[in-house]
Amino acid sequence: MYRLIAAIIKRGKADDLIDAAKQAGVTGATIFFARGTSIHEPNPFLGIRLTSEREVVFMVVKQENAEDLLERLVQAGELDQPGNGIAFMFPLESVRGIVHLERKRE
Repeated sequence: MYRLIAAIIKRGKADDLIDAAKQAGVTGATIFFARGTSIHEPNPFLGIRLTSEREVVFMVVKQENAEDLLERLVQAGELDQPGNGIAFMFPLESVRGIVHLERKRE
């Protein structure tokens, strides 16, 4: 019935994804900061490996809207380009606390 869409993106890009999600009708998201590393990271500088700062965005969406939203996020975050991030989704078996979405269904 619902999916959790997660995106791990370069710091500063979350607003672009949130704007795209709002245009698609998403009513909320959770954003937090993280550090990450990948094959696209620069070589160590003076023996210190630099880690990139990332933003992580979580959105709970209705299953029927999930694929379209995922594609919008790929476009907004340019996730089809190396090093820009990743987006993926999980099926949610049980969800509580999204009363505003449940009321719309009734």
